[in-house]
Amino acid sequence: MNDDELSDRLRAARPRTPRRGETLGAASETVLQRIVSDESEANGVRDLAPDRRRAWRGRPAWLAAASVLLVIVLGAVGSITFLQPSSAVAATPRLLTPEPILGTAGENLMSISDARRAAGQGGGGTIRFQSWALAFDPDAGSSPRFIAPEQHQIEHLPDGSVRVTVRAGTPYAPSGSLVSDPTPAPGTVLWSDVQAAADVVTVFGAPPTVASRVGEYLEASGTVPHRTSGEYFSAIRLLLSEKQLSSEEEAALIAFLATLPDVEVEGSVTDRLGRLGVAFSTESRSPGEYRDTLVLSASEGVLSYEVTYIGSSRTDIQAPAVIEYIAWE
Repeated sequence: MNDDELSDRLRAARPRTPRRGETLGAASETVLQRIVSDESEANGVRDLAPDRRRAWRGRPAWLAAASVLLVIVLGAVGSITFLQPSSAVAATPRLLTPEPILGTAGENLMSISDARRAAGQGGGGTIRFQSWALAFDPDAGSSPRFIAPEQHQIEHLPDGSVRVTVRAGTPYAPSGSLVSDPTPAPGTVLWSDVQAAADVVTVFGAPPTVASRVGEYLEASGTVPHRTSGEYFSAIRLLLSEKQLSSEEEAALIAFLATLPDVEVEGSVTDRLGRLGVAFSTESRSPGEYRDTLVLSASEGVLSYEVTYIGSSRTDIQAPAVIEYIAWE
């Protein structure tokens, strides 16, 4: 796979989410074709519609391209399910409940950035995060009644290879109550894969430690074609699922966020892992349809990323509704 092919995959992975019934563009069609390829049959994929649309039941078909593509595929799955009709409202997590705080988005971001730079923590090591995205099979006759997150672990081994392990998380109801006797049980390994060093492809290079260089750094990855604030938010989601940043690198990243337009500070929130942080959001990636949110803290940096549906055209969920989140541990 050359650089142009990798860039095409990245751009296709997080397109503007199409409305139900809308004709797919070439990039989205490419993602669908890859997902529904015959090679996926061995990985537990079952038909959703004749010849084409399928839902993920097992490991991603093209994870081997790079460990970060695990996360990209998750986003693509969400987009695919949006195209399907549904007769019932699906279970989605509770909305975050911000408490107002003083200061502008820029002021709060710079305060967090300064605290991270002073922390003096190194980068690298194992990456761990919990993720969930709305994805279901409308032909099954019912929508999901519970939220079933997954636990991801990405290990960079001494020989240069990368091990990815995905385990079942703890499912819960929209009310927040835990599901009794879930199957599979929390902690069950859903799948695991090791990429040989020669097969590892990274999307991002070495992160900068100066805020003025972060914009061009993210743009070089091919994940921010329109340079909207929401695209930068989503690019950060991918970056942190590929690399564990040092506190100095994270400080530069957060200081860059302070320069973006269309970013609002929502307030103090408790994220999906029970940690206190400050939520910042933007609707610039898909105005009137979806809101991107990052939760940050002075002590731990970027805690989580969420996408919230705020539109009016969908029948499978009622706006506002969280349709995806990822929380780094």
